This record gives sequence, structure tokens and C-alpha cells, in this order.
Amino acid sequence: MRLAAGASTRVGVAVSAGCDSCALATLLARLRPHLGIRKLVLLHLDHGLRPAAERRRDLEVLRRLAKRARTPLVVGRARVRAGGKGLEDAARSARLKFFARAVRRLRLGSIAVAHHLDDRIETFFLFLLRGSGSRGLSSLRAVETLDRPGPIRIVRPLLPFTRADIRQFAASEKIEYHEDSTNIDPGFLRNRIRIELVPLLGEWHPQFRLAMAATISALESEDAALSELAKSIIQSCGHAENGAGHGWPSVERDMDVNRSTAPKNSMSLDRRRLRLFPSALLARALQQADRSLGGSGLLGGHENLSAAVRAILGKSAAVIDLSGGRHLRMDRDRVIFSVAPGPARRRTRTRTYV
Repeated sequence: MRLAAGASTRVGVAVSAGCDSCALATLLARLRPHLGIRKLVLLHLDHGLRPAAERRRDLEVLRRLAKRARTPLVVGRARVRAGGKGLEDAARSARLKFFARAVRRLRLGSIAVAHHLDDRIETFFLFLLRGSGSRGLSSLRAVETLDRPGPIRIVRPLLPFTRADIRQFAASEKIEYHEDSTNIDPGFLRNRIRIELVPLLGEWHPQFRLAMAATISALESEDAALSELAKSIIQSCGHAENGAGHGWPSVERDMDVNRSTAPKNSMSLDRRRLRLFPSALLARALQQADRSLGGSGLLGGHENLSAAVRAILGKSAAVIDLSGGRHLRMDRDRVIFSVAPGPARRRTRTRTYV
């Protein structure tokens, strides 16, 4: 796997002081010459959620890891508070902002994270219980580029391996680590899936993990195909400027395809053309439009997404208020997807330990 994008050979490694990330950092440090990595940096964000003694213990472990791997350690601190989507989503958002700043300031080509096959299986069930489609069910891709708050290129070298594989490697290499006490808190759904559901399914089906890996891989391929079709829909349904009627703008280059009639941070699409496509593809196109305008692609939930598709296929004018200041406005000929600018957010402080 290529860990760096293009000519860049500077790679960040997300580390928590847990077994998985310490093993990944040790492995990449050892293989650095073979992978063409010129600069390796350990990245750790203290979310401020656990007792101070545990957080100090994390830093002690990570400083020794950085010394052993001969790499600098960059530590950020954030004050994470549960928002409308819960504590886990708030922590993830803070972590991605920290990564985005590290990419800019340290000129990193990519960030390696220690997700493995068991993490991917747990994420599958998390999204299954939320009522997700193929994109959510095949989350945690081997290589993923996040546009916001990025761009951040995420690589996951350990995806083919199980948690047991990584523990075995850590034991053989005598890798020091410190487990997060929240990993066994039953108040988090992911922990209950890990501790209760996955072992039970493993007892019922000895090849459970291999079967899950095959299922997630198939869903990933199907999701990629749907995403390409959705891009084509947005391109073909965009209102061309100056009424040209041809030469539709590239979705990747300029998603605000009708600046003369749509408000700032918006997209205007031809409603009559949209009606030519099946509901499933319309839903995927709306999700892509949401992401292109800085959203998560969820439109606030499946109810909103279904309502938006039904409204587009209908004949009446409509306005649908979505989450995060997003709106869908429909007249006879157009669908205008608009986004209100969000409030400024607090920055995370960063320190470097060498």
C-alpha cells in the first residue's frame, strides 16, 4: 500500500497509546526505508474525556514509543462535549480537525490509522443498527480522502488483520501500550457490539470474520459504482451557465453550477431531468450534493432523504429544511440545495514533544 500521496513522503500516524496504534507506529517505523517514508510523525489528540492520571499515562507511553521509533510526537488537546449526535461523533469531529491542521502545518501526504478487520466489522453493525446503506456498511476504506475539514488522506494498513493478529505482534515485539478504560464502558454501543455481539456470532459461525470481510468488500464495490452514477447524475442535471445547454461542469471542480440563480453555497439542478432516475440513485445524488457543500451526506437522517426524493418526484413546489442549516427548495423546473454558513469553531491547541 502507498502510504504517501504523490511525491510526498511525510506520513503521520494517529496514536492513542492503545495496542493497535502503538503496533502500527512500531511497524511503520521499522519498514520506513522499504515504504519510502522520509518523515514519520506520531499524532495524538487528548480529548479531555478521561481522568487526568490516565491521560498522563498515555503521554508517558507515547513519549517512550516516539523515542523507540525515533520520531517526533505531536500532541493536541481539545475540549470535547456531546452535541446533538453524541459524544463519539463529537470526539471524531475534533480528531479530524486536529489531523487537518497537522496535514497543513507538517505538510503530511497521508495519515495512517490503526483500524483493523474487527473495527470494520464493529462499524458495519453500528451502521446496520442506524439503518444505513452500502456506504455506511462498508465504512473504513483502505484509502480514503476526506474533503472536510481536510483535505486529509487516510490510509489503514492494518485492515486485513484481526485484533488477535495485532495483539500477537505486540507481544512478540514487547510493545508497551496503555488501554483506554472507556473501551469497556457498556454505555457505548460500539463496546457492546465488540464485547457481546461479535464473540457470540463467532461462536455460531467459526468463519464469521472471513464471511464479514467478503460481505463488506462486495458492499464497497457496489457503493463505488453507485457513487460514480450519482456524479454523472449531478453533472447531467446541473443548470449550465449562460443557458448553453451543454458542457456540464465537473462535479469535482465546481459544484455550484448555477451561481446566477442559486444563493451562495448552493447547487441548482434540473428537476425534470432528476425525475428520469430511480429513487435509489436520486437519494445517492442528494447525498453527494450534501457532501460537496460541506455536509456529512446524511441530510439529517433517512426520513429527510426519503422526503426529499418524494418531493422531487412530485409535481408541487416544496421547501424541505434539513439539518445543519441546509435547505432544499423546489419549483417547477429546479431543485436548489442551499447551505447557511455555520458558526466559527474553537481551535485545538497543539504541542510538539521530540
